[in-house]
Parts: sequence; structure tokens; C-alpha cells
Amino acid sequence: MLDSDLAEIYGYSTKAFNQQIKNNKERFDEDFMFQLTKSDDNHANAGQFGLQKSD
Repeated sequence: MLDSDLAEIYGYSTKAFNQQIKNNKERFDEDFMFQLTKSDDNHANAGQFGLQKSD
């Protein structure tokens, strides 16, 4: 799930959701959130739309 998905579920904008997490880091496990690289993001988006090449 992406931050935008979680923000929508909880009724926040993505920016506000990320700010809440940043302001309350002690409430979350260390591995709760990570940031994708541009390459990871492109790969994930391609998979969502069935554009990912088979290995």
C-alpha cells in the first residue's frame, strides 16, 4: 500500500498523512514506512498497469 492509499482510507490528504507520521514517529515501528527510489516507483507503476515484463 502506498501512502496515498492509506491517506484516503483515513480521510487525510497524502501530505497531511505523511506529516502526521513524521510528527509521531515514536508511535510506529521502524519498518512501518520506507521511501521508494524513482526506479522502484517506475517498476511498481508498470506492474499496476500490467506493463511489467516477464522474466
